[in-house]
Amino acid sequence: MKQKKTSHLREVWLDEAVTYWLDYMEEKGFLKKGLRRPEVRVSPGLPYGGKKAYLTVAGECYSSAVSDDHKCQIFINPRLSDSYDVLGTLLHELLHSVLGSQIDHGPTFAKAANHLGLIGPAAYHGSVTGELQEKMQNFIATMGPYPHAALRIE
Repeated sequence: MKQKKTSHLREVWLDEAVTYWLDYMEEKGFLKKGLRRPEVRVSPGLPYGGKKAYLTVAGECYSSAVSDDHKCQIFINPRLSDSYDVLGTLLHELLHSVLGSQIDHGPTFAKAANHLGLIGPAAYHGSVTGELQEKMQNFIATMGPYPHAALRIE
């Protein structure tokens, strides 16, 4: 990603980010460990569970098994508008799509997340390694900031 490809469409930005993160997972040797590169659809979307979820859930990943087109469906909470938060949340949700829905936020998930540079108990609460921070900066330098205004629900 060298040439700036700014987009005013958030779905285009998110699709580019999916490709960027899946390529990063391959670079880190992550997808060579018997894990597949998933087909994914991503868009902003309200989390399941009402206002409490809106306030506490940054993203959700639905298994390809529950989708008619057999693609994982990832939703980024529309209250998020910071590019770094969106990229970190998307990487976290992509990890769910790669590991499978049977893996929760336990030790297996945490180890994989830490390997990718996500830090924290649920392996992303805004903390990332320097390497991952640099990857995020490179993406934003290429694509521009996340083209989305936060949705505020009272």
